[in-house]
Amino acid sequence: YPVIMLELKFLNPVLRHYALHPAIATFLGNSISVIVTTWPLMPLAIRAFSWWLFPTEQTPSYLKWVGPLVIAACYGLEILLLWNLLP
Repeated sequence: YPVIMLELKFLNPVLRHYALHPAIATFLGNSISVIVTTWPLMPLAIRAFSWWLFPTEQTPSYLKWVGPLVIAACYGLEILLLWNLLP
């Protein structure tokens, strides 16, 4: 979500400035967001949520419910932070 919002705010105006065909602009935007999500962001997310993604036998059972709640809270926070980013 944040990657797409930032792309809409900052990359799309640049692509429009160069008058790229919408098919090419969409391809470039999608490619950049996939690359950014796959390499720098997913390893960070996996590391941050490893306690939930890779539970051990010692992991308390209540954590299986805490993980989705933390993810939902993060999405809510992202929406609040990015609410006024786009007109």
